[in-house]
Amino acid sequence: MDTTVVYEIARFQGFDEDSPLLDRLQLVAVGGALKLRDGDGTDLLCDGTDVAAVIAATPALRTVGGSQQVRITCGDDIMGQLPLLLGPVPKDAYLLVNDEGWEAFPDAEGDHVMLPGECDYDCSPELSTWWAEYRCAEGGADFDSQVMGHSAIGLLAPGVAVERGRTDYGGNGGAAAVSVRQFDDFATVFVEWLLRTPILSSFWPGDQAISSPGIELMTEAASAADRHGYWEYNGSPEEPEEVDDETDDQSWDGVGSFASMSLDLRLPPNLVNEVQRRLKSLYPGYAAPRHLQADSSSD
Repeated sequence: MDTTVVYEIARFQGFDEDSPLLDRLQLVAVGGALKLRDGDGTDLLCDGTDVAAVIAATPALRTVGGSQQVRITCGDDIMGQLPLLLGPVPKDAYLLVNDEGWEAFPDAEGDHVMLPGECDYDCSPELSTWWAEYRCAEGGADFDSQVMGHSAIGLLAPGVAVERGRTDYGGNGGAAAVSVRQFDDFATVFVEWLLRTPILSSFWPGDQAISSPGIELMTEAASAADRHGYWEYNGSPEEPEEVDDETDDQSWDGVGSFASMSLDLRLPPNLVNEVQRRLKSLYPGYAAPRHLQADSSSD
């Protein structure tokens, strides 16, 4: 009878390559059934045949972190679901998934989720595909007086989207978080981000509610050759070219009103068309640029 290991989690004492093995658990597919196999080779029949469901229901298969090195080996279909399966996740957790490093990233609820890459200042997981990036700012003319936001959305694996958001106040840092969600329809998850930027909006510290990219910026970016859209308002006074040192006139202090938004699209034409069609269905008065309408009609 054919036996296939569909998931393995191994824990080691220490973080060196030759660290002693503490325990190893495997999910083994045998004749249409799933069995849990321990390090001694003892098998236990699992309830059901859904690999993800068995992992979610078995703490020993999803617990990570602590002082142990954790290594997981699995197929791409399960790899994409790991952020939704692994837990609880301590903030300093690290593991190897198919020999690639994963770290704990903060989410908007104050917990953490495991994702590929390093959780540094940008709070940006390593994804093969980022669909779009959005930047915004508000405050005075001076960089030090501006609240800045950055959000992006991309694909971790088929049917699994990742959104990240970060704020920064005058270069002094701020909040950052990610979210992971499964989806069946690309246009639904992308348009929700386009109109709401949920993660960034959840901790935006500006004086007014954050402006998401929105339809107009999407239309501008989709129409541009470089797929970049930009909007700016600057009601701040201009900085004087010279300051009189003798009178010590320092009246210009950068105080004023400034706001900006930019959107960079990395979507292929067929996905841009999907977004345009969804916006049209939501807002019947919406009209895509003519060249996009032509592309859509032939898609």
